Amino acid sequence: MIVYVFLLVCGTGLTLATDCPDGWLAFKGSCYLFGTNNVHFTEAENYCRDQHEFQSRLVHVETSEENMFLKGYMGDHLKVRDYWLGMTDELTEGRWKWYGGETVGPYFDWNPGEPQDAHSGEDCAIFHHKFHFRWADTSCTSSRSALCELR
Repeated sequence: MIVYVFLLVCGTGLTLATDCPDGWLAFKGSCYLFGTNNVHFTEAENYCRDQHEFQSRLVHVETSEENMFLKGYMGDHLKVRDYWLGMTDELTEGRWKWYGGETVGPYFDWNPGEPQDAHSGEDCAIFHHKFHFRWADTSCTSSRSALCELR
């Protein structure tokens, strides 16, 4: 079953439809799936790719509006779980990129003091529930839940 969510674009009269698979959450042309198991970063990326014929991936947050939507949903429904973002600085410390090579930006929502690369190995980013889902860096081998995006 496909779920249709209609969004009215103010002032244009244009209506956009976002059709998402069952169990996915729709927002502005993207669909999101919140994983329920804790896995390391690479397992989370593979989980996302396996969900919808290799068309989904770990989330790429590109705007403050998208970030606020996701944080609001997590804060209301998923209060005690951390979620992977699809970005890393494994290749060059402090140079965050989307997994697979795309440069990240211009939007970030780091918690104050983050990213900090504590213990010289925090190269992957998460929505951290203790920081009200602001971003933090952590070890890519730590266990968090996948947050998948399908466009």
